[in-house]
Amino acid sequence: MIQELADKIWSNPKFHRVVSLIESAWLLSELRSGELIDISQADIIKSLQAAAALASSAKIAHRKVAYRLATSIYELFNSNEFRLDKPLRVILTRLDNIPSLQTKQGIAEVGNELPLSLLLEEVDLAQERHVVFGDRDIFLTRFQYQLWQELCSKNSVIVSAPTSAGKSFVLQNFLLKYFNSRAATAIYIVPTRALIFQVSNDLRDVFEGYETHAPEITTIPAPPGEIISDNTLFVMTQERAQLLLLNHPTVRADLIVVDEAHSIGEGSRGVLLQNVVDELMGRNRRAQFMFACPMIENPDVFSRVFGLTDIHELTTDEPTVSQNFIKLSVSTEDDEILNVGMYAESGKYLGDITNLRILPSSSTRIDRMACISTTLGEGSVNIIYANGADEAERTAIAISKLLMPREYSVEREELAQLVQETVHNNYKLADCVRKGVAFHYGEVPSNIRRAIEDGVASGILDYLVCTSTLLQGVNLPARNIFLYKPEKGSNKPLVSTDFWNLAGRAGRLLKEFKGNIYLINYEDWKEQPLESAKTAMVVSSLGAAVSGEIDLLLQAMTNYRVIGSKDSSSMESVFSRLFVDLSTGRLDETLSRVGLVDGMSNYQRIIEALDIAEGRIKLPVALLKTNPNISPYKQQAMFDEVLELLRAGSVEDQNLIPIHPKHSGAYDSYVNIFRLCHRHIGGIEDAEALSRFHALIALRWMRGWPLSQIIDKQIERQPSAEVRTVIRESLGTIEQDMRYQAVRYFTCYLSVLKYAMEVEGFSRPLDGLIPVVLFLEVGASDATTISFISHGLSRATSKRLADKSKSKRMTPKEARSWLINVDLIKLDLPPIMMSEIMKIIRGWL
Repeated sequence: MIQELADKIWSNPKFHRVVSLIESAWLLSELRSGELIDISQADIIKSLQAAAALASSAKIAHRKVAYRLATSIYELFNSNEFRLDKPLRVILTRLDNIPSLQTKQGIAEVGNELPLSLLLEEVDLAQERHVVFGDRDIFLTRFQYQLWQELCSKNSVIVSAPTSAGKSFVLQNFLLKYFNSRAATAIYIVPTRALIFQVSNDLRDVFEGYETHAPEITTIPAPPGEIISDNTLFVMTQERAQLLLLNHPTVRADLIVVDEAHSIGEGSRGVLLQNVVDELMGRNRRAQFMFACPMIENPDVFSRVFGLTDIHELTTDEPTVSQNFIKLSVSTEDDEILNVGMYAESGKYLGDITNLRILPSSSTRIDRMACISTTLGEGSVNIIYANGADEAERTAIAISKLLMPREYSVEREELAQLVQETVHNNYKLADCVRKGVAFHYGEVPSNIRRAIEDGVASGILDYLVCTSTLLQGVNLPARNIFLYKPEKGSNKPLVSTDFWNLAGRAGRLLKEFKGNIYLINYEDWKEQPLESAKTAMVVSSLGAAVSGEIDLLLQAMTNYRVIGSKDSSSMESVFSRLFVDLSTGRLDETLSRVGLVDGMSNYQRIIEALDIAEGRIKLPVALLKTNPNISPYKQQAMFDEVLELLRAGSVEDQNLIPIHPKHSGAYDSYVNIFRLCHRHIGGIEDAEALSRFHALIALRWMRGWPLSQIIDKQIERQPSAEVRTVIRESLGTIEQDMRYQAVRYFTCYLSVLKYAMEVEGFSRPLDGLIPVVLFLEVGASDATTISFISHGLSRATSKRLADKSKSKRMTPKEARSWLINVDLIKLDLPPIMMSEIMKIIRGWL
């Protein structure tokens, strides 16, 4: 009956005309244009009645319009004389969006005033969605409740849902329930180091105050031989997870969460993610899995790729807030005029709404983004998408110059001082945050990124200019998102799935009903993502290589010198995986999971190439598995040279063993190792200058030099360069060249050296070798600093604490005890550092 009514309303052209009028009126109000559209009270009441019927429809299109229509009417017309709290509460309840009832105080408080029949309807539905998280009673959406039920039933699950669907909230509280009932080992794999910091801190907040079986949250792989608690929650990237598994062959996870799981299709890191999950699965076939990703077309890809036969799929495209897609176009007749219109989610243009005079004449791209966002975003939280780190900085600076001086804020000043202390006195971010503006990109230190995200969430920062790093899972919704010909990477337009992932961050659950995505000069974009599907097919990097990219793969499998191309690292990773699988008898299983079986032409070509490689590569499988994203040919070539050097003289004479960064002779040692790595892994024959530069930076980084000191040295080397550029490039050198590339190089080199020494019968064991890979990853080489970092503290805070403790040899257990018992006030630390420490301590007590 109700579905027939909903269909009848939907088929009425007048209904859609009134909806369009209300949408236009809402947008004019949002833009503060001063223009009014006359809508009768009778049409308002009929529209609310129609929304109430559509809210109960089984059709998603009906339900989305019901939500948009009812919330628009509420925000336009609710007043003391014309109260709309009750009808909106009824509609939100029928939409199964119980959490949104808390968005406005009036709606939250009128439940007991509803007629008995409607009250009973709400109570029945609410009870169906009621769960207890810790000591809190929570009401979930239908999707959230289904996910909760699946997880609590110990089912493995694939989740495909919009950014705003609330899956992280459910997962975090499930982990609380999971560990509150047992001691267990779980691993939470995230795609970036930034997310390690965010997720681990969020989980510490969730576990705060719950002592029963509260796990030890660990973000750094423990060195070999270190005992790991049997009640641990690891939060790591796939790189760190791989190192953990290598260092500790007996570690088994009972629960495995793969966040942003669609990244199995992202090149060499996608292959590595697949390797790590396969290894975890092999160690515990009974483990519970959760693969979480945004909307994708084929969620079953994970069951096929990983051979999981008993896994449930859970999908929804119904968000908890709605988005408005607003077109902003510079007038062709007057570049000071902005034409405003609106698009539907389908990409259909709904028409022009108004014109605004806000742009300065002859604006540059950055001027336009700054002017538009400050004019339309005043009083709201805003995200401005920039095409790269340099543009993010310049846009944030331009925005801060347009804003009036802000009233002094202790919180903003503390954040500015943290930026200056952690990075550099001249880092423009400090000046920006004092005006309520920030920029955010991958090379910004993780503690600063987290402080920025906290600042946006708490409202001390109004404008955040970000790059594509925000697409990689950082949970940071905003009222408004501004996009102007967005790109991801060098001159590559933002693809549809990334666009929808970003758009899903517009609108903050429990704070507002809607979010706005402003599309600047949308007609000039290289691609129009609104007109493309929200979902995309996920193809694993391994699967893509053995099918569509087979020629590149075969080249990597037969030619050592395939280097330098953007696809080479991905092909090397696939080659390494297939070669190891051939040696361990798993090749057919791996290929069949990606749809390639005996009899297909590509299957035969791969077998022939692997036969050739098998005749050339003599390294053991265990060594090749240590370096899964480096070609076996390159590892063989490095081994051959290292073996030749060993036969020509002692290990010490040849500078083959890395010396502790703080000891004399370390520089020559690292230059020599970088030279070997650049030649064999990077394919750079003449890398003397680069090797010396990287050795210098690596030593300063591992010795614990503050970033400001490292940057000052770089400024001295480049006196004519713009300081802002030098700072950004220095951060890039640390994040990309040291924490990623050098970690990769040294992991490979040390495994090759150890095997070469075994072959030559050297008696000196390498098991006690300094953990240089860990030093490069965390930027420290004393045990105390590393112990503090292992507890989730930032490098800058950990270094300050290590200096205050006057001990360089604390274990993680000793560092924890010292931090609990020390008089923190006497440490005289900056307030934000103190806040960071207190959050960790509260999780322990």
